[in-house]
Amino acid sequence: AARVMEEDVLARRRRILGEDHPDTILAVANLAVTLRSQGDYAAARVMEEDVLARRRRILGEDHPDTIRAAANLAATLRGQGDQLASRALLDDTLARYRRVLGDDHPETIRARTALADLNER
Repeated sequence: AARVMEEDVLARRRRILGEDHPDTILAVANLAVTLRSQGDYAAARVMEEDVLARRRRILGEDHPDTIRAAANLAATLRGQGDQLASRALLDDTLARYRRVLGDDHPETIRARTALADLNER
């Protein structure tokens, strides 16, 4: 049910707001997370790569939303079994969070935990 609702929201936002509106990009990101949680890693990866590219272009590399998009893609890459790509993206994500948000921010801690968990495997 969540997937159907999110697909509807995305279609409406694309039609009304356009592809590059922040709310449309957020709708794509939300749908991608749902797809990943349902095991559709391939579709989630395509969407997350698009979200990351748009956020980089519109917001820049160090905006927290861009960094979060990279972290989401890293999680999907890990789910697909691409540990090397996931680790590289998480290394960069953690460095950016530390620089932008500081060591004690919840997003930084989340990225550090994800990287530690990945390194344990």
